[in-house]
Amino acid sequence: MRIYNITCLIDQEEKITFRADKVEIEERGNSLFCSLDGEFLKNRNPFEPPVRYQMNNIGVTTRNLVDILTPIYHSLKQEGNL
Repeated sequence: MRIYNITCLIDQEEKITFRADKVEIEERGNSLFCSLDGEFLKNRNPFEPPVRYQMNNIGVTTRNLVDILTPIYHSLKQEGNL
């Protein structure tokens, strides 16, 4: 599955979205691998400085982009990167 230019809602309460320039989820055998390139947004606007995020052939357990990105968002937030 390859998708270009998609935006998904990560946290409705905080109005956080992720705008991906490209998402590719590939099945190899019984495993899923995700590659993506995009950035987290607040109120549809970039953070200052922008918070870009990339994955390159990382193993995932789902094809659901929100399920993949939500823990990443919370981890970045907890680390003080947002």
